[in-house]
Amino acid sequence: MTPRRVAAIILIVLGLLAAVTGAGFSYATAVAQGADHGCLVDGPFSPLADVSERSDIVTGSFSIWPLGRACAWERADGTGTDVARPGWGTTVFVVGALGLSTVGGGLLAPRRGRVPGAA
Repeated sequence: MTPRRVAAIILIVLGLLAAVTGAGFSYATAVAQGADHGCLVDGPFSPLADVSERSDIVTGSFSIWPLGRACAWERADGTGTDVARPGWGTTVFVVGALGLSTVGGGLLAPRRGRVPGAA
């Protein structure tokens, strides 16, 4: 096995492992103890939200884009809800890790002008 092939396999495995770990950790922290409770305690918060101790003012859920907990807060003026989305840090990490795997996949692809099996 050539050093190029070993490097490619390492990049693919590490990239996929980092992406799955990042996404899994994001999901686990978003729904730990219930997404609604997480919104009340940790946020993300909305400046337009009704500030109250009532548990029915917010609905939490897991957001795919960007990755993390999204919270739909009841607006203080009573005109509906305002959705507070998570930051982009985890999403950038996961996309970067997938990009690393893609680079590894590109290293595995045959190079142009080379005949497979030729020395």
